[in-house]
Order: sequence, then structure tokens, then C-alpha cells
Amino acid sequence: FSPLVAAGMCEKIQDIASIKLRYANIFDAPGAGPAPKLWILGNPMHSRSLFVNNYGIHKHNFSAKPVAFMWDWLEMAAPIHGAGCMTLNDTFLCWVRCMPSAHKFSPMREAFGDPVAQVPQNTS
Repeated sequence: FSPLVAAGMCEKIQDIASIKLRYANIFDAPGAGPAPKLWILGNPMHSRSLFVNNYGIHKHNFSAKPVAFMWDWLEMAAPIHGAGCMTLNDTFLCWVRCMPSAHKFSPMREAFGDPVAQVPQNTS
């Protein structure tokens, strides 16, 4: 487990498949994730891009079978599109973040089907 993130930006979605290209485009060395207030500044930049998180492969010593996970950065605007994945104890999990109207027409919906769970963002 690592609480560090390496934020970056790629011009083409295909670049995220290459570790070399992902790391060539990071803004700074891996470090702590941005504080919520920084997302307010970044929301306009992210509004015309796709945010992708890859949490990697993890093995933990517990018997529960993972069935879903939820992710969100506090203060990231609801219309920002995102996706992410992780493998936990040999179970692949993925999520998509977007407005319901955008998900309705998303190619990911065609590939993965309807969501198993929907969680409203930042409702408190």
C-alpha cells in the first residue's frame, strides 16, 4: 500500500497503457494527494479531460471477497469524468465517475454493462 500519487497528464488516452509514457508526463515526483481546496482550482482543467486512477495490484490477509469499491476526491466537480481500477486479492474492480446522463451514452457502459452500485458524489 502506498498513499503516494503521481499526478500527470497525457495527450492521448492510449498513453496511459505505457508506464514509460505515464511517468514521462507526471507533474512532480510521487507525493501526497492534493488537498480538497486544490481540486477547486483544477476543476476547469479537468472539465475537458478524463481522469484515470490505477491503484495497482494488492494482496491482503483477509477472507472477505471484494465486490466493489468507491473512490472520489473531495471537491472535484460532479461533471468531471473519471475512471479507475484495482485488483484486490485476485479480484479486478473498476469504477466510472460521471453524471448519469453522460454514463447513459458512455462506451464503458456498452463494454461493462450497467453499474452494480451507484453512489451520489459529495452529498453531505
